[in-house]
Amino acid sequence: MRVRSTGLGDTELVMSISHIKRNGDCFVLEGRSSKPVKWHIRMAASYRDMWQMTKLVLNPMNLLFLAWNTIRFKRADRIRWPENF
Repeated sequence: MRVRSTGLGDTELVMSISHIKRNGDCFVLEGRSSKPVKWHIRMAASYRDMWQMTKLVLNPMNLLFLAWNTIRFKRADRIRWPENF
């Protein structure tokens, strides 16, 4: 996963999600960034956020994208990341 923030300028963090847990009415996603700094990062998503993500994933074109890339076993080092997002 790649993460950007306007507060970081052009800096792009390389991050992996290590843990997801429920806390109250939210899901808390925890992860570690590995480049350029090693930070512990937490994000909270409410049930509304989770429904939005579910609707996006269940979109037929997105399901096809996920299925196709899963079948091809595309390695992480071959992923073409967007320059600006």
